[in-house]
Amino acid sequence: MLFQRKKKGGDLPTVSAHVGSGEDGSGYSVKMDSPIVKNFHRSSGYTRGSYLWVIGSIVMIVVGYRYIRYHYANVWLECKVDGCELHISPHGSYGADFKKVFIDRSQIVRADHVKVNMEGQVMRSTGNSPAYTKKKGKKFSNGPDENGWYHAYSILLNEYPTNSNFDDDSIIKGIDNLVGSEREAEVYRRRMAKKEKQPKLSHELKEFITDSPLTKTTQFIFMPRLFNLHQTTRRAASAVTKINSYVKKRKDNITIREQAHISWQGLVAVLLGVFSLLLSLILGQFWEPEVSNKKNKMGGPGARKTINQNQTYRRGNASTVKRSSRALPTGGDGLSYGQTKRY
Repeated sequence: MLFQRKKKGGDLPTVSAHVGSGEDGSGYSVKMDSPIVKNFHRSSGYTRGSYLWVIGSIVMIVVGYRYIRYHYANVWLECKVDGCELHISPHGSYGADFKKVFIDRSQIVRADHVKVNMEGQVMRSTGNSPAYTKKKGKKFSNGPDENGWYHAYSILLNEYPTNSNFDDDSIIKGIDNLVGSEREAEVYRRRMAKKEKQPKLSHELKEFITDSPLTKTTQFIFMPRLFNLHQTTRRAASAVTKINSYVKKRKDNITIREQAHISWQGLVAVLLGVFSLLLSLILGQFWEPEVSNKKNKMGGPGARKTINQNQTYRRGNASTVKRSSRALPTGGDGLSYGQTKRY
C-alpha cells in the first residue's frame, strides 16, 4: 500500500493540515500592503517622527485659519446715485453665508448716533447729528462710558421704496387703463406679481435688526456695527455724517466698511504652525540613509574589473611566495635547470 493515504493529517500536500493557521498556501493568506505602509513600518523612529511633525504643523495652520475665518465678519455699504449695495459676511459663516442686498436710495430715512451695550442692544439715541466732545485728560475715547455703553450708529430704513407701494392695487388698474393690449397688460401684471414675491428688506437683514420703540410697521432699524464696539466715537460720528449727507443728496457716492478684528488665537496658531513646518523641513529626516557595506560595495564603471585584478594580484603573490620557498634542482655546474652560464 504505497499510495494509501494516512489517516492522520491525510490532506493533500497543497493544503495545510492546520486550517486555523495564518499561512495555508492560498492567496487569502498573502498580505498585500501598499509600498507606503511597508516603508513606514520599516522606517526608523526618527523618520516617523519627522512625518508626524510635518502633519501636525499643517493641521495647526489649517485650524488657525479656520478659527480666523469663523470669527471674522464684514459689513460693506457702497452707495451710488440710484441706491446702495450692502455686502454682509456674518460671524461663523466661513464666507458661505455671504449676502448682497440692494437698497434703494428712497429706502434710507436717516442715520442716528446711538449707544449700545455689549450685546448690541440700543440703550439710548443721541440724535442724527451728535456733537463730538472729548473729555479733558483722556487720550482715547474707544472704551465704554460710565454706564458701560459703547458708541455706535444705526440706520432707519423703509421696508419698500417711497416711490412705489406694492400693496396698492391701483397700480395694476392704472396699467390696465394705460395699456390697450390685453397681452401687454398681462405681461405687466406678471412683472408686478414677481416683484411682490421678492423677499422683504427686513427679512434679508433680520440678523442686524434690533427691536426698538423707534421702529414703525413699515420701518426698521439696521445696526451695521454689532462688532468692533471698542472703536472710537469719531468713527461712529463720521459714518452718521456720511449717511445723512447721502440722504439729503449732498453726496452721491459714499463707502462705509465695518470689519471685525482678526482673532489673535487663530493668528498665533497660524504663525506657530508655519514656524514649526519650516523647522520640521530643516531638521527632519524623510528617507532612510543608505547603509554602506565596504565588502560588497560596488563603484561605477570598471569596479568589477578592479576587484578581479586585486584578487588575481593576491593569488600571484601567494604563488610566488610558495614557489620561492622550494629548493630548485641544480646541475653539475651549480646552475639550476633552465639557466645558462654567462662569461
